[in-house]
Amino acid sequence: MNPIIDRIAYKIEEGIKSLEFIEGIVLYGGFARKSHDYYSDLDLFIYLNEFSNENIEKEIKQIVIEILNNDDEGISNQFEIYNKWIIFTEKTFIKIEIGIKKIEEAKEDIIYIAESMITNPIEAIGYDKNNRVKQIYLENWIDLSDINRLKALFKEKIYKFIYYFERCLANLAKDDEYRAYMNYSLSFYKLAELKAMVEDKHYNLYQPSRFTTDIIDNWDLRNKYYRASAGLRKYDMIDQRDNLKNLFLGVLKKGMDKFNLGKAIFSDIQNFFKKVDEKYLLFKNLRDIALIPNNFSDEIKIKEGLIFRSASLSKNNSGMILEFLKEKKIKHILDIRCKDELENYIKYNNFYDDELKENYVINIPFKIEVNTYIPDKPYENFYYAFLKDFRDELGLIFEKYFSNASKNRLIIHCEGGKDRTGVIIALLLDLLGVDRELILQDYLLSYSDTNRKYIEFIFEIIDNEYIGTEEFLRNQCNVSEKAIQNIKKVLVFNK
Repeated sequence: MNPIIDRIAYKIEEGIKSLEFIEGIVLYGGFARKSHDYYSDLDLFIYLNEFSNENIEKEIKQIVIEILNNDDEGISNQFEIYNKWIIFTEKTFIKIEIGIKKIEEAKEDIIYIAESMITNPIEAIGYDKNNRVKQIYLENWIDLSDINRLKALFKEKIYKFIYYFERCLANLAKDDEYRAYMNYSLSFYKLAELKAMVEDKHYNLYQPSRFTTDIIDNWDLRNKYYRASAGLRKYDMIDQRDNLKNLFLGVLKKGMDKFNLGKAIFSDIQNFFKKVDEKYLLFKNLRDIALIPNNFSDEIKIKEGLIFRSASLSKNNSGMILEFLKEKKIKHILDIRCKDELENYIKYNNFYDDELKENYVINIPFKIEVNTYIPDKPYENFYYAFLKDFRDELGLIFEKYFSNASKNRLIIHCEGGKDRTGVIIALLLDLLGVDRELILQDYLLSYSDTNRKYIEFIFEIIDNEYIGTEEFLRNQCNVSEKAIQNIKKVLVFNK
């Protein structure tokens, strides 16, 4: 018990209940259930009758302020949020949360009372001038153990989880780390609520108390939840997305039996996750080069699963990378970062382990430092230099790897997967006959600092100086006619 909260609550109740227009006072939370301590808040609703005006709220606030000032406490901070007046006392820094509203709004507050683990709503009522609060509470009381209500809430939280989970992955794909984390956190909160419900610990439905200690007693499972909570770093969210999903599916299975949901919902959600996995691949900026052409073109269809483009995979969990490579039957990772880059990234544990390097990784360095062709325009200079200075590297990739993609599937990446990788894939898609607007759309999917004018600039140089991509590859990069025709044959479906 906290005698200071007792004293403050008593003085506030006595100080305002005799005011004109006051209809009732309700206390909830730890104070109402007599379990308040040093860290507890004081939560209350003050109900006004239908004849009250705006002056009564000012009068209530003035009385509360005087009580706190005279009670050797005073006010440290005060503000309004969620239509509640929040006060922190000066001496013991107690939070007082006061909702001042009309009596007809009392029905909306019943959930707060019920989730305070108060089984009888009458226990929460401190003052009730005309028994109107009691009548509203009893007529609309929520039984949190009612199976039909819990079933409906469980289903609602299921769909909230998958909503936020999908939004997280969409924002990761857009390289929007903060929004991804916000939605990841919201999906984790929904998972916690679902877990509490299946374990019969549904008080409080929105904020399960001591979730990881009281609700999850298995240490191995608890550690999975700790890992699934992830962090703001995008690679943590990527690393834990399957763990989070699997924890959710485990809770869903248990909830299906508990709430008699039927098998259809599980099948629907499995299909949802299948679609999610197809759309949002595991790693940053990862996609099949066929993604945009096959979804938006009626003129050409590219064979899927042969060539992927990506940002560097090396920041990710090696086991996860290996699992993905084996699932997709990928034989090569073409890492086009240069030696200086790789040495710098090793300092930050951003490198492939020995198994990956020995069995999958092929380094074809495209050194970032380039000659100056277009002074004062670094981006244009970079793209122009790319076509001038990296012809041997381009020739090797097209001749040896793209032309054999049907036998040796591959992923190609630089660090971010947008500039060097973006140009190479743009040239490949152009060689295959993909509409250039679609090539631009594929490039722009890399999001971070992309601008269509850079790929437009590449095509301008290709057309004006080299008479097109095919001639550039043949005459400047020494790609053989056999390789060029084989690339088209290997990657494009015949009409």
